[in-house]
Amino acid sequence: MIRRPFANYEDYLERQRGKAESPALRFYLRQNRASRIAGFVAAFTEARLVEIAPPAETLAVLCLGARAGEEVEAFRELGYGGATGVDLAPLCDFVQQGDYHALTWDDDWFDIVYSNCLDHVYDLDRFCSEAWRVLRPGGLALFHLAMQMPMGSHESLTLESADEIVEKLPGPVTMLMNCWKTLTLYKSGGLNYELLIQKRTGT
Repeated sequence: MIRRPFANYEDYLERQRGKAESPALRFYLRQNRASRIAGFVAAFTEARLVEIAPPAETLAVLCLGARAGEEVEAFRELGYGGATGVDLAPLCDFVQQGDYHALTWDDDWFDIVYSNCLDHVYDLDRFCSEAWRVLRPGGLALFHLAMQMPMGSHESLTLESADEIVEKLPGPVTMLMNCWKTLTLYKSGGLNYELLIQKRTGT
């Protein structure tokens, strides 16, 4: 794993807020929103989420780093009525402001946790610990990753292996999907790996 050196956490936050305030990003997010939501719907279906955890209004889903909320909308379109998002700098009403390094929900709160922003986190250990904490036993975590990709101006790290994530989860998992996969949800060629795991009970 290669990490970007930040002076401190405030330095990291400033960089992330700068991306959210970028006119170019805001313009991009206004274009073809429906097609990107459809892309998420297809990705979640192909990842076996719908098969393993059939959509229901009662299932709670958390999208980490959701920003513009397209993944949240996709989950809702699929029938996961309890889908919500959190981001350091949200750009829509149904993604709340918050820090995915320090989530405000209780333990074992969500049935599904999703994220495609692991290359933007400041502290991967803390991120994984929090994602694990709020996921109920038997729940699913789906991560779409930019594996072995060079860092852009706002990325915080480069992942070399899915093991760098799994080894940071503080408990046993069942591996359901762990493979290279081309995903064009946001940027062509930017997301290229899929990791689907289930939180097991016990130690």
